[in-house]
Amino acid sequence: MSNSLRDKVVVVTGASSGIGRSIALESASRGATIILMARHQDKLEEIANEARQLSGNEVFVFPTDISKADQIDRAFNEIISHVNHIDYLVNAAGFGVFKEFLETSPQVVTEMFQTNVLGLMYFTRLVARVMIDQKMVKLSTLAQLLELYLLLKLQHIVQLRQLLFNFQMFYV
Repeated sequence: MSNSLRDKVVVVTGASSGIGRSIALESASRGATIILMARHQDKLEEIANEARQLSGNEVFVFPTDISKADQIDRAFNEIISHVNHIDYLVNAAGFGVFKEFLETSPQVVTEMFQTNVLGLMYFTRLVARVMIDQKMVKLSTLAQLLELYLLLKLQHIVQLRQLLFNFQMFYV
């Protein structure tokens, strides 16, 4: 099996459709244990059955609205109780309302930001701590260590500044 993911645990948010679904199934076909997260349990169960047929490995389903911290906490704690490590996190959760900016309500923008940015950042923070604590993050150079350190320490600032920059470039 080329590019084997045997004995690897892959967590996929937004796994019920699109890129998340595709990555989950591809990871399963390469032998990974898959953890599926999305809002719709029925869709997750269908994908879990497909993934099990591809790999024969365990597939875990955690219905989660990534915009809600309490659901993220619950799912994360359940994930950690089922697997002893996490090798890869694929953040594919998110949604968009494709209207012009001036026609999009502040409530919709807030919901998109909560899901597409804040929820994913919160979940990533939980997973990153586990990966670092379990020494699952393998670094080969000092530059990578520095980059990881800066990413973990400053990511929230960089992300928010980049969002503001992109907003201003597009609308101002």
